[in-house]
Amino acid sequence: MPSNSSPFSYVRYESSGSAGPYSINFDYLSTSHLSVSLNGVTQATSAYTIDTNANTVTFNSAPAAGAVIVIERSTPKGKSAFQTDVADFSDGSVLTAEDLDQASLGLLYVAQEADDSGNANSL
Repeated sequence: MPSNSSPFSYVRYESSGSAGPYSINFDYLSTSHLSVSLNGVTQATSAYTIDTNANTVTFNSAPAAGAVIVIERSTPKGKSAFQTDVADFSDGSVLTAEDLDQASLGLLYVAQEADDSGNANSL
């Protein structure tokens, strides 16, 4: 279940030596916007599985006990990437509530990620 307080875009775990599952407690638009790291090293997507129904990450091989696991969302922020991955409107097309919701959520997620960065000037 998504949290109503910071952090909005990541979750941190200390491994107990288990492969998981580790809960993703924030919303995201696409699994391509998620990254998983162990002790600060981003893992290849082939090293874990994301279950979108359960909102969990499970590693193929259990991380060592005490390893720091971070699951993080990074919504595209550049114009072309945002339009490709999140929302792009075209003249003469039907504008749906789903399109508007997707665009609004994309902007919300970018703002949350900026807030989580801890940089006072990020917004």
